[in-house]
Amino acid sequence: MSKIIKEQKDGVLFVIVAQERLVDDLNLQDVQREILEILEQEEPEPKLVLDLRRVAFVGSAALGMLVRFRKRRGEQGFSLKLCQVSNAVDETFRITGLNTLFEVYKTQKDAIESFDRA
Repeated sequence: MSKIIKEQKDGVLFVIVAQERLVDDLNLQDVQREILEILEQEEPEPKLVLDLRRVAFVGSAALGMLVRFRKRRGEQGFSLKLCQVSNAVDETFRITGLNTLFEVYKTQKDAIESFDRA
């Protein structure tokens, strides 16, 4: 069963992570593999938003995965933003300082509009 859901809206690729808890290495490997497969199929510089609306908890390995995606973004030139982050995940981002590394938006609409402003 897929760990992610892919949606295209207004030229932006949304990857909705369909796991409530991102803590287990096997789940993380599946999520990471699926996202990388999507990136390989997309145009060279996709506008990518990870939609975390279904994620209630992230462990340290999941935070590491997000940082790796950010690094890969810099190497491969795609845009990466996050949206619909739960309060618990947002708190984890603030505690770890990751809130300063990622652009996080409340809604998909806000994320789409942020690309227009860039």
